[in-house]
Amino acid sequence: MKPAIKSFALFLLLLFSFVQVLLAQANDNCANATLIRTDSACVTGTSRLLAQTLTGATNQAYTLTSACSYSATASDVWYKFVAKTKNPSVIISNQGTGWGGIGSVRIQLFSGSCGSFTEKACGVGSTTVFVTPSLTNPLVVGDTCYIRIHKNLAGAIGANHTFDICVTDPIEKGGRMNEIFAQTVLSGPSVLNYPWEITYGPDDSLWITESRGYKVYKMSSVNGGKRTVLDLAFGSTWFGSSGLGDDTLCARQAPGTWNPWPQGGFAGLALHPRFGDASNHDFVYVTYVHRYLSGTSPNGIIYRNKIVRFTYNNATYRLESPAIIENNLPGSKDHNSQRMIIAPVAPGNTYYLFMASGDMGSGQYENRYRPMNSQNPASLEGKILRYNLESDNPVTSETGPAEWIPNDNPYSATNPVWNIGMRNNQGFAYDTLTKTLYGSSHGAYSDDEINIIEGFKNYGHPLIIGYAADGNYNGNTAIGTNTSVSGGSPYNDATAPSPAVPGFTAPYNGKSTCPPIGIEATNRDNINLGTTGQYKDPLFSAYAPSSILATWQAPGGNANWRSEGWSGLDIYQNKIIPGWNRSLVAGGLKWGRLIRLKLNAAGTATLPSNVAGSSANEGDTITYFQSVNRYRDLAFAPNGKDVFLVMDNNAATSGPGVGNPIVAACPGCVIKYSFLGYNDAAGLSTIPKTIPVAAGAANTCNQGTTVTIDGSNNFLWVPITGPDGNILAEINAMGQSLGAVTSSFYTNSGAIRVKGSVRYLDRNITITPAVTSFTTPVKVRLYISKAEFDLLAADPLSGLGSVLQLKVIKNNDPCGPAMVSTTTTLLTPTNNLLADLQQGANGYVLQVNVTGFSSFYFASSNTALPLQLLTFTGTLKNNTTTNLIWKTTNEINTSHFIVERSIDAQQFSAIGNVTANGNGAAETSYAFDDPNVEDLQSQQVYYRLKMVDINGIYRYSNIIRVNLPGLQSGLTISPNPVGSEVNASVISAEACSAEWTIIDNGGRVMLRNTTLLKKGTNALGIYIGQLASGSYLMTVKGECVDLKIKFQKL
Repeated sequence: MKPAIKSFALFLLLLFSFVQVLLAQANDNCANATLIRTDSACVTGTSRLLAQTLTGATNQAYTLTSACSYSATASDVWYKFVAKTKNPSVIISNQGTGWGGIGSVRIQLFSGSCGSFTEKACGVGSTTVFVTPSLTNPLVVGDTCYIRIHKNLAGAIGANHTFDICVTDPIEKGGRMNEIFAQTVLSGPSVLNYPWEITYGPDDSLWITESRGYKVYKMSSVNGGKRTVLDLAFGSTWFGSSGLGDDTLCARQAPGTWNPWPQGGFAGLALHPRFGDASNHDFVYVTYVHRYLSGTSPNGIIYRNKIVRFTYNNATYRLESPAIIENNLPGSKDHNSQRMIIAPVAPGNTYYLFMASGDMGSGQYENRYRPMNSQNPASLEGKILRYNLESDNPVTSETGPAEWIPNDNPYSATNPVWNIGMRNNQGFAYDTLTKTLYGSSHGAYSDDEINIIEGFKNYGHPLIIGYAADGNYNGNTAIGTNTSVSGGSPYNDATAPSPAVPGFTAPYNGKSTCPPIGIEATNRDNINLGTTGQYKDPLFSAYAPSSILATWQAPGGNANWRSEGWSGLDIYQNKIIPGWNRSLVAGGLKWGRLIRLKLNAAGTATLPSNVAGSSANEGDTITYFQSVNRYRDLAFAPNGKDVFLVMDNNAATSGPGVGNPIVAACPGCVIKYSFLGYNDAAGLSTIPKTIPVAAGAANTCNQGTTVTIDGSNNFLWVPITGPDGNILAEINAMGQSLGAVTSSFYTNSGAIRVKGSVRYLDRNITITPAVTSFTTPVKVRLYISKAEFDLLAADPLSGLGSVLQLKVIKNNDPCGPAMVSTTTTLLTPTNNLLADLQQGANGYVLQVNVTGFSSFYFASSNTALPLQLLTFTGTLKNNTTTNLIWKTTNEINTSHFIVERSIDAQQFSAIGNVTANGNGAAETSYAFDDPNVEDLQSQQVYYRLKMVDINGIYRYSNIIRVNLPGLQSGLTISPNPVGSEVNASVISAEACSAEWTIIDNGGRVMLRNTTLLKKGTNALGIYIGQLASGSYLMTVKGECVDLKIKFQKL
């Protein structure tokens, strides 16, 4: 009986092994859908899952409908992902032989939940299946979506139905400057209740205020995880009993009951400059609307605002120890402003807290009879306020707001007013290079302003709007009427702005507390004769019309006003994005976009022009991320590539816009845009030709930027910039990851440099990637200035008549003042049209293909090459030795030959040197023997010559092939044991199709796929990160091979 028992046990084991192959997959059911973490590119292990399978899948249990008429009961497997954008891409590839072709793969995309689906897209497999923007119901950002993969067949699915799946988010083109960004939604729609402020903290966290939720959040800048660090909503017990008095910290009334809602709410926030440095200055300053007082339209709706300093407790992760700076700031239903920043002021570079207090909407809408106080230094309305970061009570014994007011404030030691004449300053930015503070303020119907914020200055409102000299508000008031409470004739109610808006009851009687402007230039002169501070014109005024009269009288209201309504402001002081260095960037509330303005070197003007009244002004602005979102604020990460944005929860504006709200595409979201590079177009970069070439200090190595090239950008042109943020080089890695890439460049000043007889350019560029070995040549673009080329071309011995004659010399030098190495390659640029070589009017770019990086020099294409090669042959002797023979002529300063060998015609290594004859026109013959080639385990071996002259310049010969005796097939894995990827080498005596499998100790087939083997050595990389540790067997079987090997997975 024992043999029978053994046979029966063996039968059960084999049956068990067979059943295991066809067992249903874990994700056979929607409820067990495999999570895919999307990315901007296919990244193995996150957005790309390898060696998935339909094998063993069973019939679908749900009732599904399909626009593609797919079977509702087809056997399937499921995946899920969180939509970061409305139109991701689902990519199916590397299908197994059981499918019978990619066209048999069926893909369906659903929203909803298991058992209650809405089909968003369906399609037959191709290389890529797109979820297109033309979908009538695109995905909702933040929703969990499901992917169903099947074959449109019911019943158990057999073997070899493997595939790879990837889900990518579309990259975003930033604007007309062609920058490409990846979008990441850190916080989805309506999770936050009207986020207002976003500040990048020293611990790489984002500090965010919630204007209607009255909370402060500390959010991860990587994955959006957050914690509440302060809650001052009505009824909150964050500090114990909420209380009802004016001194209580929490909102005095439930925000939902405030009618109308005040513009802003819990808004501004600033971190102490020494936050997080262990100096006990972990202070956080906030300002918010605290309580409603009284008022009705049109006399004004009155609130009171606070400024409070808190201390962050690193143990409890809470804002604690409140110190009230201002308890009774004026507030309003409109134009509270509320933005804050901490910045130093000269002399002494002492840091102060600046807070914008708006004009309270005085003179317009519900507040049109409220007194206009922007020109009154005794009022805190329509001002920029300045406070100390710490109380001076220990020194002065002052109490209340006075203890926080600097004694040298310009209007008095007890008055926080820093300057006057502001309308509604919604953003601040500080330039550390020029020590300049900037502010962004709303115009009325036009002329949104960027101002340089200085003490004891008058910014003109409501007597001057935009530039004083353009006079476009002459004869009107700040709200476009031609009268005011102070005098003049009433205007016709029928022509008043948006008379149908709720809360506006005709007749208006033409009244407003905005005074008649008269003539703006005259008002400027009168201000300068007064005692409230000299008038300060805007740095920039947007879209100034020739006259405001036609604008406010035109039908359509707010939609036709030439304004951006910019809110948060920041300054880009990094160098990663070409051309952005020292650019102001404002968030646009009205048109849903970012607006970038490049500053001149002094920071006193925008480029290319800010001439008052000139349409050239509009050429200064570059817009990004156009949408229907209202961009409330933005912040840049120190890495120079990430920008973070917060959105309003709706797209309405104050005043007439409230009557026609637009639904935001991502209401209340926090979104990160990460700069990746530039698209390729016909083999060239799409970087604008207006980006200048990087300049550097003379006679020194200047550091360029360090960039990372990985799966997110290795299909793009990734720029490298110089110290000025302008373009130095670009790399297109052709899908290969190079890791961290460092760069530097040397600019020579003085005599033209000479190596041997070669004159070369006053610039050399050194590029060093972390990954130095790659199989496909990498494309590189190297930028030089026109002045550098002109200087070299002016030397009669340079051999240059045109930039078309310029070539690239590559060698192994470090960055330095002169060409040193004698191992040099002469590269011919692939962009051989003059238009493709030009980078604007003052620069050139040379594009080359390289198989390695080091230093790049530039010289004439007439640079002498070592010789003329007549013949190069190789024959096999005694089946063991390759005999190489070559003939040359016209040798000029030839130094030597380096013989290189390869078994794949791609990766060559040097195997010997042969000294050259040196000079002479006669033919010269050379020979070299390569012994023991039978040990190479290949059926072919390839050779080439590196022909080097005495200056180190070289070129390569043609490649020749020598066939070797027949091979024995073989399979190796190295290293073994392995980590998350098997690196296998398969030697095949001929080309054929084969199937590889990974089998565990129980005989179960864990992974399998097919591959095409070529003659000789084949490399296979198989991802096995999903497998448990243990012993496995790998097999490779086909018409030409039958191999197996054991390996251990760690």
